[in-house]
Amino acid sequence: MFKNPYAPAPASAILEIEKKYAGDKPEKDETFDFTLKAVNTVDDGSYVKGSEDKIVSGDLWKVSITGEGKTTFSEIEYCKAGVYTYELTEVSGSAENWIYSTSKWIATVTVTDKDGSLETEVKYECEEETRADRAVFTNTYDNPPPPPPTGDQTHMLRYILLMAISMFLLVFMLFGYKRTRRAKHF
Repeated sequence: MFKNPYAPAPASAILEIEKKYAGDKPEKDETFDFTLKAVNTVDDGSYVKGSEDKIVSGDLWKVSITGEGKTTFSEIEYCKAGVYTYELTEVSGSAENWIYSTSKWIATVTVTDKDGSLETEVKYECEEETRADRAVFTNTYDNPPPPPPTGDQTHMLRYILLMAISMFLLVFMLFGYKRTRRAKHF
């Protein structure tokens, strides 16, 4: 039996995500979690760089981003030509006043053999758009409504002024009354 020893030079790809905010500006940055799931792989065709474990469909990786920004998953090395697909999603969190992205991105890595060397091309697709650079997740923040007013909201200066005028009038009336009584006695 003849075995073909041909093995092209491997290639690699790094899958990237970006977190963006929409809506109001939050008072503090939250931490958002994301997953990368291998959906379709070529048998013994890829592995996480630095590891000897081959990637199979269903394998899952997680990363986090605090605030807005970008991050990457572990570099994936490819040793066989083919089409590899991955699903990128955001884990829905429970932080108050946030509406989490429900976007599901599919990253397709096409690996081709060019003259004995493998080359990769990455394409990100979502219902909303297609990109070549990264998957983008946008969360919306809505400022919480102001707390309902508590206590008395009246203007104390108005009442103090009314009291002062009343006191002045009362004193004026008392002195006027005493003067009229004295004038009658003489």
